[in-house]
Amino acid sequence: MKTNIIVDLDDTLYLERNYVLSGFRAVAQLTPRPRLFAETCWALFESGRRNDIFDAALLKLGTPADPQTIDKLVKAYRHHEPSIKLADDSKRFLAQTNPTGLISDGPVESQTRKLGSLGLSGRFAKIILTDALGRNCWKPSIFAFQEIEKALGPGAFIYLGDNPRKDFRPARQLGWRTIRIRRPEGLYTDLEPQPHYEPDFEAETFDSIERSWLFSNE
Repeated sequence: MKTNIIVDLDDTLYLERNYVLSGFRAVAQLTPRPRLFAETCWALFESGRRNDIFDAALLKLGTPADPQTIDKLVKAYRHHEPSIKLADDSKRFLAQTNPTGLISDGPVESQTRKLGSLGLSGRFAKIILTDALGRNCWKPSIFAFQEIEKALGPGAFIYLGDNPRKDFRPARQLGWRTIRIRRPEGLYTDLEPQPHYEPDFEAETFDSIERSWLFSNE
């Protein structure tokens, strides 16, 4: 039986924090003090701030944070050409195992540009960006996983992701094996899984994955 290896994108194949920093630097070019704005956004991010970083940064710098300005900055963030690269262990894993699919959440514009910057746009037999299917299809929805099964046909499936809040439940519902890549610098590395969200295996990097975790069904 063939094994279909399906991967997540953010904090699985590369560090998402690098995308965030890339976005802050791009957005900062639209502000009066680019360097200070980028540094302020990054400091807020590092402190744990998430959803309203641009509002908070503008406020700290004494600039009005009107809805029009925030909308412009958010669009620039999502549409910027990211300065990111695959983790070295990800490069080795992709070369050695040849994964057949990718499932990733996030605004479709952002995710599409990430794939392009990482050289992954044509790398998989099937790519599903869940946002293209609708916000209700983001993980932990099972829909994208069912669609990738239909696209790739019979076989064993394994999903490798990072976020215990959403990545593993839908895969496990379909009987897939699951592996968590728990990178020390990942955004969700400190999160512990809740019941029914646990991965079958866990590793810090792809290099520390045992081959038997991937191919025990063959």
